[in-house]
Amino acid sequence: MDNKSLGEFDNWNLLKEDPRTCVYKATLDNAPVIIKTYRLENPLHRLQFWRKSVKVKDFYRDAGEQLKLSMFLSAGLFPDKRKGYLCYRYINGKDFRMIDWGALPERTALSLMEQAAELLRQLHKKGWVHGDFKFGNLLYCKEQDAVYLLDVEGLGKPFLGGATKGRDVARFLLNGLELSVPKRYLEFFWRSYSREFAEPETRQLKQHTKRWLEKLGQRHQRRYGRAVSLEQLTFL
Repeated sequence: MDNKSLGEFDNWNLLKEDPRTCVYKATLDNAPVIIKTYRLENPLHRLQFWRKSVKVKDFYRDAGEQLKLSMFLSAGLFPDKRKGYLCYRYINGKDFRMIDWGALPERTALSLMEQAAELLRQLHKKGWVHGDFKFGNLLYCKEQDAVYLLDVEGLGKPFLGGATKGRDVARFLLNGLELSVPKRYLEFFWRSYSREFAEPETRQLKQHTKRWLEKLGQRHQRRYGRAVSLEQLTFL
């Protein structure tokens, strides 16, 4: 996890860009890597980036074998200190948004939902919440028949117990509805995730999840024009 010189990275190709971040695919020691860069316009941004990098390193120390993650390789600043970067080992696969869930064999679909639920359950068991647990942040590597968790830079420790866990669950279920994923697969995800909870905890988590579904659903409708019927989730 030592910092790398930027000169050690080759063949930078831009994959995604927004006003604050860029994502590149590059090579390091002839192996593909993903580099996420952050624009740091002032000392406050640099402090925030330093905290983010420390949090990511702490999380990777906590993760253990139960969580499938792309190996974290390096964090550092560009020479002018106007950008910071986090580097991860590249994993070849497709994220859950790219999967045709309606055409996928049911056995495969249930396996992917089981793995996604296990990732989230283990994440929460370790005391972390993801904050953006959606289909675009889950990567299916067909060669390994494994699901990997992506975009961990925004994760944190919960302060409201089940409420923040419920947000992760709600974010996933809402995104599934928006992508027209068959309801039986979303129900299987919920039952896989919640199967180890005692009944009082399950009831509480259902309540928090419903509240977050309503809140996030209204937000997505305002921002993106996405309107879905939450009544489809009859299992909650």
